[in-house]
Amino acid sequence: MNVKGYASNLAGVDLAVSRRSVVVAQVSGSLVVYELSKDELLRALFDMDVVAIDAPLTYREPYRDFELMMLRRGYRILPLSMKGMRKLYLMASELRNALSSVGIAVIETHPTSAFRAMGVPKPRVRGKAKDYLDASLCLLTVKSFLEGNVIVFKGKDGALVLPRREVPWKDLFSNVMRYVCDDPERACL
Repeated sequence: MNVKGYASNLAGVDLAVSRRSVVVAQVSGSLVVYELSKDELLRALFDMDVVAIDAPLTYREPYRDFELMMLRRGYRILPLSMKGMRKLYLMASELRNALSSVGIAVIETHPTSAFRAMGVPKPRVRGKAKDYLDASLCLLTVKSFLEGNVIVFKGKDGALVLPRREVPWKDLFSNVMRYVCDDPERACL
């Protein structure tokens, strides 16, 4: 995957089928946070250079070949045969195709696995804060990807990208929660 020139507009997406998706983005160096419907999501992401999505971009039941590699290494992931995963895949695939068609690089990631790859226990967060945390990790995975500091699980039916070393997730998540609400303590970190 080639990323043309200097990438300044980056986004992490916690994709959701039955509720609004959360986007944490860096746009020209500034932090932007959105909760968006499917239609709004596509419009918001068309200005990005690279997008990481927490959703399957390819499909094979119950697991894709690279997911089997991940499972053997101790990562915990949901099978694509699980209820709702096919709908999530269809939405993610449609989004990937639309973004790729205009030259936007799209990568798949998995925030829970990202924490494991970094050797950090995933914090317990409640409610919508979980979506913001996942979208924040997606954004940090994009940054790690651009720096070449990633682990890539690649197979015949896709690839998943994780940060190789710990990234400053606490700072970003605190800033995101400050951006979103008056009381960042609601995130329970």
